[in-house]
Amino acid sequence: MKNSINKILKALLVIFCVFSFISCNNKKGKNEKNENTLLIENDDRVTNTDNPTIYSLKEDCPETFKKINFSSLCFTDENTPVYKTGDMSFTKNRCQFTLADGQVELGIVFKDYSNTKPEETNDRLNSEKQAYIMTEKMMFKNNKIVEDFKYYAVISENNLSNPEVKKLTILFNNIAIYIETNKNYCVAKDNELLNMGQLVLESIIE
Repeated sequence: MKNSINKILKALLVIFCVFSFISCNNKKGKNEKNENTLLIENDDRVTNTDNPTIYSLKEDCPETFKKINFSSLCFTDENTPVYKTGDMSFTKNRCQFTLADGQVELGIVFKDYSNTKPEETNDRLNSEKQAYIMTEKMMFKNNKIVEDFKYYAVISENNLSNPEVKKLTILFNNIAIYIETNKNYCVAKDNELLNMGQLVLESIIE
């Protein structure tokens, strides 16, 4: 699982490349459905307002990590457990952490919308999320939307390069939260993954 979050964050470059194509073909594909495609358009857990708030990384990555209380999770009793900062933390608007003795990888991404007009924000958010799903399908065999969760979340399993990996992605406005772990580790249970993801996201948007 080492460097897996690096690969995920770098995969965002692929998403941005696909973004333009989807944006141009968005109307064409609106009414097309495929059972293997995760549809996210008009999901009110993604953007629940006509004028979605755009977030940015206000503090450095270590300070951002310290704001998250991990003590309710299965792998630690500490508010701030031991962690390592990954290489992508030195990239603007991105943080990467390894914790639980290397068993858990956490990535936080704030997409840059500084040059996006307010009236274009929702269209861009929707197109980028569709591009994300296309990328996810290329990396994992099984992807499912969590229907009964507060935020838009996808749990992915059976990574094509490492079938032992289980991943949670939460998408909220311009924020993406990624959590990866071994499918047999305690935090790989769906409720643990979702609890951790919610803790991370809400520490950022509070």
